[in-house]
Amino acid sequence: MSEGITIIEIIVVIFLIALFSSIVVFSLQKIQQSMALSRTTHKLAQNLRKAQDLALSGAGLGEMEIAGYGLYIKRDAEVGTLCNTGILIYADSCFAGANNADKNKYTIPYEPSCPDGDYIIDCIDINSENKGVIVKGFNNTVTGDFTSINFTPPNPSIAIENLNSGHSAVEIVLGLESDGSLTKTISVNTAGLIEIK
Repeated sequence: MSEGITIIEIIVVIFLIALFSSIVVFSLQKIQQSMALSRTTHKLAQNLRKAQDLALSGAGLGEMEIAGYGLYIKRDAEVGTLCNTGILIYADSCFAGANNADKNKYTIPYEPSCPDGDYIIDCIDINSENKGVIVKGFNNTVTGDFTSINFTPPNPSIAIENLNSGHSAVEIVLGLESDGSLTKTISVNTAGLIEIK
């Protein structure tokens, strides 16, 4: 009796190899997306800490008088003509103008009370390094589609623009355009605690 491999056995083996390969490729794509979201979340938290550290140090910008530093975050929209990435680190320079409403928030350039606007330190493009990651929203902690988190020295005191009454923290939700179920949240409270959930 001769031994050998039948054509059916070869077809079954090829089918199993193709099945396992497709499962691995699909899982790898999900893992890459999850890692991109985690990287972006940690980078945004680092940028919040950077603004907080600048306020703690009381660092100035040359001869410009600075009242504080912060992050301006806008959901799914452009910030303005100078920075169209949706997130920016700014130095609060429009606090001493005629309009006290410019204090402790990001003031867009060319407003009458602050014609030069606050100084933009860095535009943060979260989508350039990790494609498909976006700011999805604020977990009902903010009215509207934007907020600024302003750190004012020396303590620093924290002001969160558009924070809903009854809330002491803003929750910034990052997610994937392609998968609405996969999200990460950064929480910043009025005491200055920054944490990733």
